[in-house]
Parts: sequence; C-alpha cells; structure tokens
Amino acid sequence: MSKHFSSQCDPLKKYGNVFTLGNSKLDKSTIIFNLTPAPQCISKKLGLCQLQNTNKYYALKAEKQYKNTANFRLRQKQYWINCSVHQFIKDIGAIVKKSKHVIKYLRFNESGDIRHKDDILKIDFIAKWVKAEYGITTYLYTTRRDLLPILLKCQNVIINGYGFMVHNNYTVVSPGTTVNSRFNIDSICDCSKICGLTCHKCIQNKYKTIGVLLH
Repeated sequence: MSKHFSSQCDPLKKYGNVFTLGNSKLDKSTIIFNLTPAPQCISKKLGLCQLQNTNKYYALKAEKQYKNTANFRLRQKQYWINCSVHQFIKDIGAIVKKSKHVIKYLRFNESGDIRHKDDILKIDFIAKWVKAEYGITTYLYTTRRDLLPILLKCQNVIINGYGFMVHNNYTVVSPGTTVNSRFNIDSICDCSKICGLTCHKCIQNKYKTIGVLLH
C-alpha cells in the first residue's frame, strides 16, 4: 500500500481544522479542500495551466491578499500528506454530523492541482466512501492532462478537465464568446458569479465542453 494511503496518525489534532464550507460563490453545502497552495501548483510548474498569465489566477490573488489564506492552505497540504483515506473520510463524517447545513458536495482544489497518480487514487477512494456513507458527491477540476489514463479510470469522483475531456471539459474563453459548433462548446458559464444554486454542470458527468468566462 502506498505511503499516501497508510498513515495511522490523527492529523487534525496537529494541523487543526483544514476544511471550509463554501466560499464567495458556493454555499455551505459544499466542503472545500485543497491539496496545495496556489504558488505550489504543479500544473503551473509543468506549463499545463490554461492561463497565459498565471498571476491572474483567482486563488493566488486570495493568498496574496490574505496571509491567513496562504497559511491555511499550507496546513491543508501537510494534512493531506499525513492523512490516511480512512482518517479523511472519518473527518468528513464529523463535519456532516456537526454542521448546521446539509452537506451535499466535496470539492477538491480551489487552489493547486493533483500532484501525482497517488493523489487521484486517494481522492477516488474517498469519493466512493463519502458517497456511500454520507451521500456526498465529490468533484474537482484539473489541468493534468498528462495523467489522463489514470483519470479516465476513476469511477467515483467527477473530474472536470481544463481544456480536455474526462467527465466534462472546461475551457477558458474570453468575454463575448458564444456557444458555437466551431469550438464544440456546448454552453458558456460565468463562474465569477454565485454558482451551485442553479448551475450544476461541474457536478454532473455529462461529457460536455463548457466555456468558462475568464475571471
């Protein structure tokens, strides 16, 4: 078993709370967890990010503006490295039981991206059991097209590829872009606005190509 799966520690005691409920766009029915802070995004280092100017990445803006955000995401990274899948699922269950809100979704990677194959295997295992135990749907976005063979094998987490198809294909488009057959875009989303209430494209495996307005 991989070292990423086998930790027997209780990392929450060391790192404190590492989960958030919602953000400025998502309501509190969604648990958000990041594998790395934005500056440590592996896709940026590999040149896979769709943004030509990665300094415009919205997750990076938050970390520059709020020091606590950067430190929080560093703690999330350390928790992830030291946490077994079983502990992670247990900690999600604790949130479900304590929260005043009905938890419906688990989103990975508001900042950062999948680092390697073990990350996605770990996430897919977690997705299977939080769905079975708590009815939670897990989803994420990634630009790791180099990991496509392993991504396509995932059966439990909904994977939105940025610029390539897994369960959906999200591609960054400029304002003024319309649905058209030339680029095979099925719909346009303005993800700078509140989402999750009326739009559920990223949490459904519809195999659609969705244009996301640059924000």
